[in-house]
Amino acid sequence: MKKLKIGIIGCGSIAKHRHMPEYHASSGAVIAAVCDINEGRAKGFADLYEAKAYTDYRELLDDTDIDAVSVCTPNYLHAPISVAALNAGKHVLCEKPMATSMEEAQDMIEAAHKNGKKLMIAHNQRFVPSHKKAKELIARGKREKSTVSGLLLDMAGRRDGVQMAKKAGSSKRIRLLLARWVTLVSIRPTSCVTCWEKSLLRSEHLSKQVPKPVLMSMIQPYAF
Repeated sequence: MKKLKIGIIGCGSIAKHRHMPEYHASSGAVIAAVCDINEGRAKGFADLYEAKAYTDYRELLDDTDIDAVSVCTPNYLHAPISVAALNAGKHVLCEKPMATSMEEAQDMIEAAHKNGKKLMIAHNQRFVPSHKKAKELIARGKREKSTVSGLLLDMAGRRDGVQMAKKAGSSKRIRLLLARWVTLVSIRPTSCVTCWEKSLLRSEHLSKQVPKPVLMSMIQPYAF
C-alpha cells in the first residue's frame, strides 16, 4: 500500500505531541519532512523521524515528494501557509483556528477548490460519537430536560449530567450546559489526523484502511 508522504510545518507542542506521533503510528503515512524556523528543533525532529529538515516552509513545499502537510504554526500563519501549500499541489491539514478572518478562511477554501486538493481543519472533536449525537439532537430540536439528561448520563456514566440539566431553566440554557459538558467529558475520540489520512487514501482508491491509534482526548471548544 502506498504511504502518504507528510510534511510537518511548525514543530511546536501540537506537532510534537499530536501530529508527529500519530503519523508515525500509522501504517498509511510517513513523515518525510519537517520545518521550523528554529533550525535546531527542525533537525532534532528530522533525526527522530528520519525526515528532511527545513527552516523555510516554501522550500518544503517545493519538494515534489511531499503529498500533504500539517500546518502547525502560530495562528496568523495558518492561512498564508495553507494557501501556499494548496497552490503547490499539497493536501492540507491545518490546526485550529482555521484563520484570523473570514476573508482568509475563504481564500483557503477557494485555493483548495481551484487546485483540487483536500483542506481539513483539525477539529478532531467533531468525530467523537457523543458530540455527533449531541449535535444531531440539537438539530432536531430535542432539547427537553429528559433527553439532555439521558445523553449526559450516557456520555459520562455519572449523575452530574442530570443535576446540571435540572438546574437549567430554559432550552437555551440546557443547550449551553450540553455544549460545555461534552467538551469536558473524558473520552477517546478518533484522531483528525487518522480521519484525514483515510480521506486521502480513499480518494486515491486504496482499499486498505489506516488503523486507528489509541488516542487521548483533546479538550477543545465545540461549536454547535
